[in-house]
Amino acid sequence: MKTFLFVALAATFLWVSCETRPPRHPGDGNILMGKWAYRSLRNNPNLNIHFDTLEFAAATVELQHRGKDSLVGQILWVMDSTPLIYNGLNLSGYYYYSDTTLCYFLEGFGDSTLGTAGWQYNSQGYLVPPWLEGVDQAKVLVGSTIRVKKHSCDSTGRHCSPAGVVASTYMVKE
Repeated sequence: MKTFLFVALAATFLWVSCETRPPRHPGDGNILMGKWAYRSLRNNPNLNIHFDTLEFAAATVELQHRGKDSLVGQILWVMDSTPLIYNGLNLSGYYYYSDTTLCYFLEGFGDSTLGTAGWQYNSQGYLVPPWLEGVDQAKVLVGSTIRVKKHSCDSTGRHCSPAGVVASTYMVKE
């Protein structure tokens, strides 16, 4: 429940602090580079459902620089509880500052070699600022992701994962 409340509050902060506008604060975004443990949750306000049913995805994200403020990378998740079979998306996007908040936008595109041809997810978020009194704080990105294109339809073309589904996300730097 604490995680759900944290993600909801973080999404509100994102809306206020990461408007789409030109950067005001110079920065190199180096904190974004590297590996992140990724989790996303369905946004269901019913406190009576089991927390495990909120899971949307768990994966590893790796980000690298591409140019001045551009990002590239991949998100990979294990399929069928077999640790050697991965699905994933190729990521591209950018980061920017809104006042002093480091924000990001990523597009994830499917790839036939990753078992996700035709998929597209977009994500946006920001780096959670550290607490002055905090102890052993992790570097954390919070935000949301949207399924841009439907996918994974059955053989009749029905029962797809529909476009437009939004989940709250958080990533912890490894």
